[in-house]
Amino acid sequence: MNVDGDILLDRGTFQGNIHLVSARVDDTLSIVKIKQEKVTFPLYLRLLYPFIKNIKKNPITSLLQKEYQTIESHYMKIDLQFARIGRLRDDEQSWPEKNNLNLDGFIYQKLGTDDNIKVLKDAKTRLKWLRLQPEFFPQTYEQLAEVLKKEGDPDAATEILIHKERDIRPKLNRLSKFWNRFLDITIAYGYKPTKALVWSSIFISIGWNLFALGYDNCSNSISNNKCLFSPASEISPYT
Repeated sequence: MNVDGDILLDRGTFQGNIHLVSARVDDTLSIVKIKQEKVTFPLYLRLLYPFIKNIKKNPITSLLQKEYQTIESHYMKIDLQFARIGRLRDDEQSWPEKNNLNLDGFIYQKLGTDDNIKVLKDAKTRLKWLRLQPEFFPQTYEQLAEVLKKEGDPDAATEILIHKERDIRPKLNRLSKFWNRFLDITIAYGYKPTKALVWSSIFISIGWNLFALGYDNCSNSISNNKCLFSPASEISPYT
């Protein structure tokens, strides 16, 4: 799909897929104040499905699984995989449920709005948006950070990139998780190098105090030959 102008989905009521995979929109994709059709599962299906969802080759469970999937398909899903647009305009109430958003490969030049809609550019809110995806896609974090930086908010961009590294942690093995956490605590993965100066100052201060404590103890016990190394001021080259 190639659109020279805008795609406006504002104030509509939707169910099922909003499918814009590989779409090209020169200007604005607007998803604002839309309503999602309410989806209701029968009580028995909600209770049974966690136990039967992985059972195969059983006619009864297969029938129940199909019924569940049919109802589930009514949830609004937004698929923007590999789409390219000029400007994205949206609001939080128009986002789909968790696991129903696909932003993999989605490219946009800026986040925009009009005078009546709150701009959603803060890192905390946009992280919620990224985490609606069913999988972790690092490109989606990098794309958002790039746009935020271009729009004059490098701090928000940095927060997004830091959380990209944090959100990949559950997929790592134990050793890699430890190293990931260490880099987070010490230098924020290199995005906040001043943290390294803080930690260096702490370690230098600890080392200085330990050395001073050892020096004092050694000075007090030198007369009893309890100190292996004497302070330099107590050693004479002529004795």
